[in-house]
Parts: sequence; C-alpha cells; structure tokens
Amino acid sequence: MEAIILKAVSFFFMIVLAYFLKRRGVLKTEDSRSLAKIVMNITLPATIMTSFNGFVLEPAWLTVTLWGFLANVIMLSVGFLLSRRKEAGDKVFFMLNSPSYNIGNFTIPFAASFIGATGTVVACLYDVGNAIMCLGLSIMFCSMVIDASSRRPTFGGMVMKLLHIPSFVVYILMMLLSAFALRLPNVLYTVAANIAPANGVIAMFMIGTMLEINLNGSLFKEAGAVIAARILMAAVLTVVFYCLAPYPYEVRKGLALVCWSPISSASAAYTQELGGNASLASFTSSVTVLVSMLVIPTLAVVL
Repeated sequence: MEAIILKAVSFFFMIVLAYFLKRRGVLKTEDSRSLAKIVMNITLPATIMTSFNGFVLEPAWLTVTLWGFLANVIMLSVGFLLSRRKEAGDKVFFMLNSPSYNIGNFTIPFAASFIGATGTVVACLYDVGNAIMCLGLSIMFCSMVIDASSRRPTFGGMVMKLLHIPSFVVYILMMLLSAFALRLPNVLYTVAANIAPANGVIAMFMIGTMLEINLNGSLFKEAGAVIAARILMAAVLTVVFYCLAPYPYEVRKGLALVCWSPISSASAAYTQELGGNASLASFTSSVTVLVSMLVIPTLAVVL
C-alpha cells in the first residue's frame, strides 16, 4: 500500500512540476506536442512490448477489447442525448468528450506500477476498442450528426489513420503474436525494456504541460455535465468489472482502474476541427485528469 501511495505521489509531483515550469516560462504548452510524439512513437510502444513479453492471449480476453469499444458507444450515445437540443458546436463538444479515454498517454504510464504487467496488458486490450472509436468512428458519427459533409472522414481514412499510429500497430502486432504464442527476437524485448521506464516520466511531463486550469464560470455547466456523466459511467463499470465480470482478479482490477481514464488528449483537437469549443474541451480534459489522479491510486489501494 505504501509503495502505491508513494508512486502516485511521485507521478502527481511530476505533473505539478511540469505545470509549474510552464507557468514560469521554462516549458511551453507547445512542448507537450513533442513529448506526445516521443510517448506515442517510442516509449509507449516499448511499454506495450515489455508488458506482452511472455504473455499468452486467450480468446476470452478479446472481450476486454469489446468492452473498450462498447464503453465508448454508450458514452457517445449519452453525449448525443445530452446535446440533442443544442447547437452544432455544443453537439460536437458533448459527443467527442463524453466518450474517449486517454489510456496510452495517461493510464498505462500512471497505473502500470499499480496493476503490474497483466493489468497493463488489460489496459492495452481495452485501448484497442477505445482507439477504434475515439480516433475514428466517434468522429464519423459526430460529423454525420452535424452534417459536416466537407469534413466527414471516410472509413478507409479512419483505418489509415489508425495504421499510422505506432502504438496502435504495436497493440495489434503483440496481440497476434501472443494469440499464436510467437515471440519477437529477444534483442527487441531487451531494447524495449530499457526504454519503457521512461514512459511514465515523459507522459507525466506531457500532461503537466497540457494541463489548463481555467476558472471561467461560464464553462462549468457544460463541462460539469460531461464530467458527471463520465464519473457515473466509470462507477457503474467499476462495479460491473470488479464484482461481476468472469475474469481473474488481476484482470478485474485492471479494468476497474482503466475505466477511470481521463478524456483522450485528441478530443480537444477533433472538437476544434469540427467547429466545437476547443477551450471548453481542454478545460474539461484537464479536470478529468485531476479526477483520474485521485481515483486510480485510491482504487489501487482499496481493491
């Protein structure tokens, strides 16, 4: 328990430090883009490879990916219902920020030490279903609802976008290798194991430089509706996953933690692209990061 609390405090300190350095002008918000590229292209793929090393994927575990997909479908539907009588820009905000989870850049580096290798694999499997929605299908459905025909992505474009994300490709590759009990050359696992520890530090600094604490009261109502919906959904999923799901303890615990992931960092960019309020999306995402930093380590201790 002490180790989990100490780890959570150290991660929180890194985020606060990065935010402080940004406020002092040592770091800039734009630096988060460079850090995100390092995470998504180097350290996260290395973490995924290391977690899957020696892991044998059973067919039943693929239902975890389905859960990640369904959680997004449910929350996309919630966002649609919450915004059904609102303007197009508000529809974009609710439909792109109610679903989507920042698992690769936040939950895996933040929670990996709490849930171990098995829990990290669970987070990876969940994130495959999550990525299919938040990087593709959610955007397609949202653009259809607001009739943004000129910006509407195609299914082929969505597939190509996913295949250009190194972490997603590594997810799929490692799932296939694990399913057939195959391995990459040992030297690759050794290199990945040396890179993976940097993922947590870089990801926490990235989150700190992205963090925006905006106290504008006009943002509270809509942001509060999305945050409340996500918290309610996460609480329900925690009970379902931990108490009812037919998985081993490590898997159930990993799922209970991963459903508290904050809003995907890509949501603000897509919100702006489709004509929504990017500032509101950034503010809401920042609040969910703070909620996740509090809840995930607490659950790691309690469960």
